[in-house]
Amino acid sequence: MSVYESGKVTSKGQVTIPVEVRKQLGIATGDKIIVIIQNGEAKLEVRKQKKLTDLVGILKTGQEHDLQEARKSAMDWLGDSYKKGE
Repeated sequence: MSVYESGKVTSKGQVTIPVEVRKQLGIATGDKIIVIIQNGEAKLEVRKQKKLTDLVGILKTGQEHDLQEARKSAMDWLGDSYKKGE
């Protein structure tokens, strides 16, 4: 399905991507847009923002990962750091 929409360039060089285009491409806040220029035309590629939970287990360590325990440890560390004023 083809979608024809136009965006607007601001004085800062930012481009507004129309809602329908964002919906069709699944673009969300924080995603990166890669612009590829070939033969005088621009092509956009969407790179989804990764969540920390997407990365759990990506490196093989041979150990089991308990996401809840990791989250608790991180919160404990943050709490301790906050108390120390770090």
